[in-house]
Amino acid sequence: MKKQELIEKLKEQESWNMAEAKVNEKMKIDGGAFYSRAEGYRHAIKLAKELEKPKECEWTYDERCDCYNTKCGTAYCMNAGDYKENEYNFCPKCGGVIKEGAE
Repeated sequence: MKKQELIEKLKEQESWNMAEAKVNEKMKIDGGAFYSRAEGYRHAIKLAKELEKPKECEWTYDERCDCYNTKCGTAYCMNAGDYKENEYNFCPKCGGVIKEGAE
């Protein structure tokens, strides 16, 4: 299912469940926060839209250890060349598009 189809399906579900929002039926999401079913669908729509945004991960070269430190908290060392020469376009840990940071 494509992201846009998912968003449309969730919007459809949200409208069907707006009446149920008055009922005390709750579902637990987000590590402890409680939402009505309609609020849960709104939250799911928000998360689906965030999937559409290209995520970035800043890589900063550290000369002392001859490696790249990433914004997501990992260090990558290349045997030869830099990440561009090794055809790294996305961070292996977080999946974000690699953005070169200041050294």
